[in-house]
Amino acid sequence: MFKHCSIHRLEHSRLSLTPLSAGLAVMIVFCPLTPTRAAAQEAGEVNELPAIVVEGATLQSSKAPRKSSKTAADNSAGAKPQAAVKSKQKSDNGPGKSPASAPGDPETLPGEAAATPEPASADGGPEATTGIPIDRVGSAVSVVTGAELKSQQIRTAADAIRSLPGVHVSRSNGVTGLTQVRIRGAEGNHTLVLIDGVKANDATNGEFDFSDLSTDDIERIEVIRGAQSSIYGAGAVGGVINIVTRSGKGPLTFKTFGETGSFSTREAGAAISAGSDNVWGRVALTKRTTGGFNIAPEGPEKDGGELATFALKGGFRIFDGLTFDGVVRHTDKSGDRDTEGVELGRLQAQTDDPANFNHTAWLQGAGLTWEAFDGVLTQAVRATRNETHRTDDSPLIFFKTDYLGETINYAYTGTLRFDAPAGLPLRNTITWFTEKEKEAFTPNTISTDPFFGFTDDGVRRPRGHVAYAGEWQGDFADRLIVTAGVRKDDNDTFEDFTTWRTTATLRIPELGLRPHGSAGTAVKAPTMFEQYGTIPLFFTPNPLLLPEESFGWDAGLEIATPGRRHWVDVTYFDGDLRNQIDGFAPGPNFTFTAVNREGTSTRKGLEVSASAEIVTGLTLSGAYTYLEAKTPDGLDEVRRPRHAGRADLNYRFDGDKGNVSVGAMYNGRMDDPVRRVTDIAFGFPTLVAERFTLDDYLVVNLAASYKVLPGVELYGRLENAFNEDYQEIFGFETAGVAAYAGVRLSLEVEETRPWSEG
Repeated sequence: MFKHCSIHRLEHSRLSLTPLSAGLAVMIVFCPLTPTRAAAQEAGEVNELPAIVVEGATLQSSKAPRKSSKTAADNSAGAKPQAAVKSKQKSDNGPGKSPASAPGDPETLPGEAAATPEPASADGGPEATTGIPIDRVGSAVSVVTGAELKSQQIRTAADAIRSLPGVHVSRSNGVTGLTQVRIRGAEGNHTLVLIDGVKANDATNGEFDFSDLSTDDIERIEVIRGAQSSIYGAGAVGGVINIVTRSGKGPLTFKTFGETGSFSTREAGAAISAGSDNVWGRVALTKRTTGGFNIAPEGPEKDGGELATFALKGGFRIFDGLTFDGVVRHTDKSGDRDTEGVELGRLQAQTDDPANFNHTAWLQGAGLTWEAFDGVLTQAVRATRNETHRTDDSPLIFFKTDYLGETINYAYTGTLRFDAPAGLPLRNTITWFTEKEKEAFTPNTISTDPFFGFTDDGVRRPRGHVAYAGEWQGDFADRLIVTAGVRKDDNDTFEDFTTWRTTATLRIPELGLRPHGSAGTAVKAPTMFEQYGTIPLFFTPNPLLLPEESFGWDAGLEIATPGRRHWVDVTYFDGDLRNQIDGFAPGPNFTFTAVNREGTSTRKGLEVSASAEIVTGLTLSGAYTYLEAKTPDGLDEVRRPRHAGRADLNYRFDGDKGNVSVGAMYNGRMDDPVRRVTDIAFGFPTLVAERFTLDDYLVVNLAASYKVLPGVELYGRLENAFNEDYQEIFGFETAGVAAYAGVRLSLEVEETRPWSEG
């Protein structure tokens, strides 16, 4: 019942988790180099992975990469010239991997991306990226690139990060159903999501619904684990997911694709892009429709859905050192849903219902970035807006809901990069930041039954804050990188709060070691719905809720062979949460409400990720998470499996024309909150909260593609290949085996390449 009323089972359903077997992961890292690779290295030939950088792990404003004729290998401190350098290979790092980064450049200041080679985009073209090389980041980070999404035929962002280290995904419907992502045992609304710098979380429920995001225009997804409120403010308790879409730089390019498959599914999209360092842009349209399957355990009704996306991104250089960039993204999603059955003595599971929902979102952002003194000083101003509108119509129970959430943010960031005096081997980066943000929530629940005559007041309820933050990063001798930051939020509806974070990583390439760690605090304000939203006869809001508060730390070690062809990363994490909000507590007039729980909930565990190139073109990667997440009462947190993992095998062949991948994802047993009907009086049920243990499951996916002609690629995939019967949430069925096939077409106008390369 009311599955899309923003509250979606307010019952304290805080989730987490992730990937493969630790034994397999450790085994992977010690696979010996193949003779082919060893011979190449003996000949002085280097085959480095493209540099991958992280934007979301620090506060500093991004600095544009410098052009250079050097390669990443040549930029390495003290590196000798190599006989040959191969830089065309795309990243081999699949989901669950922590991608390689370029060695440090003594001429590149901290916070700068490696200048060349530029990371390859999912299309094979260059994409300008800014940020910090991943081996200089102390936080625990996983990065999934667009190339990996394409090779595995991953269609949604949720499936891209499913079972990464520390990450767990749960979906309530089909592909258009509410999809929650939890990190390190935190709740879904404890994960902050940014898309091209715009906060994408819905102000209504504090979450981002990952079913809204297809992967067609994604350049990379960064999952930064651990408390991040000192950078991003309230909401970043479990971590941050930073999504960067393609900028469009490169020759004039036209792309289109179309696919069809099981459940009467159809999807098509088209994009046009072009750009140089002076002006660039990309516009894309995609639409997916599906007849769906029945999400209810019983009954014949199929629950279909539709998702349409429009994306526009671009920018231009006003003059040397000053650039403008902007992004507009619109999603329109609609679908069928069922409702919870009311049968005396039974647990409430989904039952066929003609209910339907619609979800539209506008994400908009624009900014100016000014670089002065050859990049020593970088300043950026940015304005963003997020408008998310949810409606739900339940004809059988005579209710219509209409929720509008809005977030408007204005921010300024300044970053100063400078060396220490007297020639000391220390480079400093100091960043200062301020923002003003306003959120608003407008509820409108209407009863279509004159007996109830209920309606929300439709009054817009705002709240906001002004924040100030500072961060220092020190690079000691291109070895030890340390950051420390603090943030103060001046709130107009809560008491002010201060958060902090510090990280460190030590690069020891001679031994192939990189220890890393972080510690910090985070805060999550109550959601607007918890404070002001209403579901008649079911949920009553609580405007007196306190913000949730968290402290967490982690420590890890990465071990890698030369060239990062084999590596493993093991991280231990520990955290707590106070003032935990339980959204399924007994409320007035026999309804439920949200309350702050007494005591402290705890989360601790182990994250393992690894990768190995077995032979040229064949890569095996995996990840595993062990999690202990406890409520203040000492019970296991619901929807958080203790064991979760994934393994991915990817093979490129025939000069990279063909690609085959196999992925297996495991989710262990976990408790789920359920409700049992104990009485029905005057047509109204009495519900009692219980727990139900969901079985573990293993889902295997297969994908293959082949470029039959230049610009023409055929592809296909098999999802849930062994037809596993499982539930991610009690009472919601999942899809059985499904097959899809499609074609991609691409045309680059070669005459525009010299222009795009300047």
